[in-house]
Amino acid sequence: MPGPAAEAAPALDETWRLPGGSAWVYYGEGHQGLVRPVLRADGFNTGPSDLDLSWEHLNRRGYPLLDELRRRGRDVVLVGYDERSASILDTARTEELPTWLPDRLP
Repeated sequence: MPGPAAEAAPALDETWRLPGGSAWVYYGEGHQGLVRPVLRADGFNTGPSDLDLSWEHLNRRGYPLLDELRRRGRDVVLVGYDERSASILDTARTEELPTWLPDRLP
């Protein structure tokens, strides 16, 4: 039986559609765009990535990691997959940084 639903993640600054997934973007304090990004990809499981669960796992279980990164001026980019059980070759395409990250940096 599934556990309780995750508390909603905060409002996003941007969402980017990627091949086979999405990037959920949160700017660091004082930023209006990406300046010092930290990327974190969802773990492997089945089904699509869930932003609320990813946020809860990284921010609310003992230490508010994502809040602290943002407070320190780091931008947070959470990469999620359309299907987490897809072939590692498919998920690797989602994370091909040269194809999508440089265009979004100042």
